[in-house]
Amino acid sequence: MGYIAVLLAIATLLSGLWAANGPRWMWLTLLVWWLVLALAFVRLQLRGHHISSYHAIWGPDPMHPGNRRST
Repeated sequence: MGYIAVLLAIATLLSGLWAANGPRWMWLTLLVWWLVLALAFVRLQLRGHHISSYHAIWGPDPMHPGNRRST
C-alpha cells in the first residue's frame, strides 16, 4: 500500500504541474530529485541498511518466533 501511495502522490504532482503549466525547471528539478531518491534507495538496500517490518515492530530478540526461523 505504501508504494501505491507514493505512485499516487507522483501522479498528483505531475497532474498539478501539467494543469498549472509549470515551468520546465520544475519538471527537471522533480525528475532529478526522484532519481536521487531512487538511487539512494537502491544503494541502501544493496548495502543491507534496511529493517524488516517484523523487526521494526517486535525487535531482534530471539524469543520471538519470527527471529528463530532462518531467512
